[in-house]
Amino acid sequence: MSTDRVLVTLKALGIVIMGAAVVGFFVWDATSGVQPLAPILILGLGAAFLVTFRPKMVWHALLALSIIILRPNIWATNLGSLAVALLFVIGLGVLASTHFKGDLRGASFKGMLPVPIWLAIAYIVVLLRAGAAGGDIAPIALGAVVDVGAAVATLMILSKRSYWMFAVKAFVGLTVAASVSYVVTLVVWGVAGTASGQIGTIPGAYGTTDLRLLFPFTPVISSLQVFGVNVPRFTGFGREPGWMAMYSGVAFLLFPYTRWKSKLLRASLLVSLLGTISTGGFGVFAVTIALSIFLGRGSRPKFLPRLVGAGLLVGGIYAALFAPVLGFAAKETQNALSLDDRSLATNAGLHALVTDPFSGGLASGNIPNVNLIASIAANGIIYALAISLAVLWVFVGHPQKGQLTPPIVGIFGTLLTSQPANGSTFVFCLVLICAVATRDPLDTGQPAPVIERDSHLPIWANGKHSQIPAIQFARKDLH
Repeated sequence: MSTDRVLVTLKALGIVIMGAAVVGFFVWDATSGVQPLAPILILGLGAAFLVTFRPKMVWHALLALSIIILRPNIWATNLGSLAVALLFVIGLGVLASTHFKGDLRGASFKGMLPVPIWLAIAYIVVLLRAGAAGGDIAPIALGAVVDVGAAVATLMILSKRSYWMFAVKAFVGLTVAASVSYVVTLVVWGVAGTASGQIGTIPGAYGTTDLRLLFPFTPVISSLQVFGVNVPRFTGFGREPGWMAMYSGVAFLLFPYTRWKSKLLRASLLVSLLGTISTGGFGVFAVTIALSIFLGRGSRPKFLPRLVGAGLLVGGIYAALFAPVLGFAAKETQNALSLDDRSLATNAGLHALVTDPFSGGLASGNIPNVNLIASIAANGIIYALAISLAVLWVFVGHPQKGQLTPPIVGIFGTLLTSQPANGSTFVFCLVLICAVATRDPLDTGQPAPVIERDSHLPIWANGKHSQIPAIQFARKDLH
């Protein structure tokens, strides 16, 4: 029997085994009433499929898996350290395959290299304050290793230009997949009725709360009434809806840089963002969209788009404040407790900024670190400045600052107003991904990406070719 026939037989046998496992699991699941293993099974089947039929996509899948299990995402509670290890594995594979040709010396990396340094400074501040107060510094130290290590590993992955689009497509593709799943869930609810299609749970993904997993793979935290219709509140792969709103917004802005043409896939990102029912996420996104229109594409934005963008910027701010359901004013009736908690913490941060910015004054140690403003009261101004610089320093040396501005404003605006920076590992990896995604202008008419082959990666990563495909632009003047 030939080698090819043996492989075909093994693949067929693998399909039969996987099919039997699916049927057996769901029969057991239906009779036992216990559902927490369903998402693990789905991930396992997906991994088996990739290894069997699409081995060259394994690296993309590993990066997507790393994103899901990095803080502040759904499986980060117990797997955050594993995610950093996976990132280092991918980064070492990139360095081994490229002989480290020195792309880190390029102008676009001037603002990227200090990101882990600023993160380290922020954590040193937190460690010193915790030590002076007699607190337990072990979890803080572990968090520092995870966050700084993830940023370093991401720089390793992005150390060669031909791997930039690999990382961008991994993030955007993962977000699009989650968004399409949410759209399918909405269709199922519309056809079969609300609360239909639950296939499992994700234990402890949202603090101590389990997330419901709806068909086909849609994590939701709850359901809310929107204009009289019961709608599932989407969390996606984020720990809570606010993070997924930011991911959907940033992915929407980065979508054109992937050179994918589907308007429907891009529209699904808007649906998922609205499905989070996140006031902070909606408000920040409205401002970033107006900014992207105001700044235009490429290096020569025209007057009319800037004029329209200026009007939309004013409209975006108004919508963020007063839009029904998603505006901040609507949150007073929908979730007043959450709004009050964040308002109190933010006001404490503003008070500390004026009265005692370095120590946080009397509020230090008593205020939750719910956003960057509140962190001034919790950790002092030096921490807040270090985190801000970790996000904003990527503008240094970046050749397309206008294109970089909207996604970075989306990230920084989220941290500033609605989400904590502490323990948000992937956010800083996403900052680096945004920096490389927007490196080249969209209006240059540059040629389509070509496939670069590299023979230094293992066979399991790319099947019979023993090569990992990586995106590389043909134009030499882009360097």
